[in-house]
Amino acid sequence: MDWLSTIANIAQVFSAVWVLAFGSYALHEVLSNAGRLPTWFKNLNLPKIKISNFFFITVIILLIAILIRIMTWSPLNDLFNISDAKGVDLESYCNSLQYSENSDNEFCSSKIDLNLVCDWEYQGSNYTFKFDNEKDLYTAICYDPQGNRKQGIHDMTGYCNVTHEGGVSEGIVVNKTWVCRMKINMTIACIWQYGILNMQARENDQTWACYKD
Repeated sequence: MDWLSTIANIAQVFSAVWVLAFGSYALHEVLSNAGRLPTWFKNLNLPKIKISNFFFITVIILLIAILIRIMTWSPLNDLFNISDAKGVDLESYCNSLQYSENSDNEFCSSKIDLNLVCDWEYQGSNYTFKFDNEKDLYTAICYDPQGNRKQGIHDMTGYCNVTHEGGVSEGIVVNKTWVCRMKINMTIACIWQYGILNMQARENDQTWACYKD
């Protein structure tokens, strides 16, 4: 989360400055007690502080800085950015890829017009289809505009991939209907919706939301 990272950076800079001050003071005291204090260093009018207290405060500051930095790396950071969650509009995402709907928040899907598949399969127009067996959706046969029988549909998945975008689409039977469908990559859907590359999709209680990474 941005504000937590900012606080961590400030704490890191402050702790570095504090450690530098502690080191300088400790060096001043050591050299002073040894009688080896340089003239320019001797002229520094430093306040008298108990070195043990100075050390204790330094350790506390360092620990706080480290803790804040860890929070920016840890999954605990999710506790702070949960309010930044943004919804994902799967319906619009699927529509942008030429699918008509999303199924169970898992697939983009569209019902297949088998007449159009026959047009594509035989590179013509105004083709129609009939089932050899009405109870078997895999027995669709194409007929040209003059009513001449052709063959079945050989590449339903190929048709789906040509007519839809966004990834590998498959042509399958779902609930007794031929459909083109593609499994949704939720993170890609989040990136598409918000136009931000470092987005991540996470599922919370069976509901998907987008987070800025």
